[in-house]
Amino acid sequence: MPEPKTTIRVNVDDLSLALGHINDLNSKKNDYIEVLKYLKYDDPSSITPGKFDAILLKAIDEYFIGISKDIIRMALGLMLGFEREIKIGKRREHYLENSNFTKDFTMVKGDYDKASKEQKKKYRNSLIDAERERIRKLASYLAEKVENEIFEEYIIDLKGYFDDEVNAPILQSPIYLDKNRANYDEKKSEPENGSTDPRAKSAELDDDSSSEDDGPQNDAMDTSGIPTKYLAFGLIALLLLLGFILIVLFIVTRRNDNSVQKDFSEISKIMKQKEQTPPDKIEIKDNNIYLPLDGDYHLYVEIGIDGLNTDNLECESLDSDIVEVLGRTDEYIKATKGLEDDIKYDSGIVEYHIKATKKLKKNTKNRTDIVVHSSNKDSPKDRATITVIDPTTSVDSRGKNDAESPGNLE
Repeated sequence: MPEPKTTIRVNVDDLSLALGHINDLNSKKNDYIEVLKYLKYDDPSSITPGKFDAILLKAIDEYFIGISKDIIRMALGLMLGFEREIKIGKRREHYLENSNFTKDFTMVKGDYDKASKEQKKKYRNSLIDAERERIRKLASYLAEKVENEIFEEYIIDLKGYFDDEVNAPILQSPIYLDKNRANYDEKKSEPENGSTDPRAKSAELDDDSSSEDDGPQNDAMDTSGIPTKYLAFGLIALLLLLGFILIVLFIVTRRNDNSVQKDFSEISKIMKQKEQTPPDKIEIKDNNIYLPLDGDYHLYVEIGIDGLNTDNLECESLDSDIVEVLGRTDEYIKATKGLEDDIKYDSGIVEYHIKATKKLKKNTKNRTDIVVHSSNKDSPKDRATITVIDPTTSVDSRGKNDAESPGNLE
């Protein structure tokens, strides 16, 4: 009888730690070898450092969008202007000074260079937390390739990420650097007359007013020499013309009122139909998740943008005694702001916070499914399996009695 196939498991915690060590050239030379060992790769010495970086760039490009892609490439030294030759501390400082991270993605929003010393420290800590979170997600994504036994095939095609002629990864420019903000503000604040002194315009106005004739004026004439009575007649005629125009506009508006209401009704109907259109894609990023007791996790769901009303999107646990959905922790992301013209995105990410039970009930299963779907019955849906690990349960007993006890692990 053939032996059962062994399931490959990757320790995501150790893998995340090893990935975090390759952030600059001061790290150990073979850190990337350690990463490949955690990924269960049989011949890690056959992969050059350049090809290893290209593998990371490929995974980052597939999994992340927008500022998340910038943050992890900056953290790993895999972005133009933020290469690994630059120490990680200087890379972070440069990124905070030039990106919109502190303006749009922190609790206290503002310009990094104008912040106090204490606030700058908080901004740096926020960026470091963001780096660690995304490095762990990258580790989970790579681990999934290994556990599904497709990693060796996955790293063969590195087209667009590795330059064979120079034996080096192909780095890209940052997406979210707002390089034109300073120039725009500078131009906006310039005086209209082109002078460097804002008081110059006021001085010109004073000179113009002082050049007027200060002599006595004729009471029957204005400063232009037109008799006052003619000005009065002209003003009356202008008011009559304005009144006539208003009357005509009122009549035309009333006549078209029914037509306008009908048009608004049609528009409202179309918008309502648009909101009710089911999403064309719902895909959970991680399909097999292992959590310790009382552990929590952020579940990322990729969705199609066209026609999607995210208010109708639902995430539910099939057994809340094992894993509970605490709620949605994001706003719907449209990855369009600040992107280069040649970069297009047609999907978004929705995030749900899930948490494992603190204690598994005796003689009960230790896994359940999380299902994400729309309230529209025609909508696609996806599910992920969550396994809760009880460290007090021995590996031998879980493996031996798996078929008989629903509470054991594979």
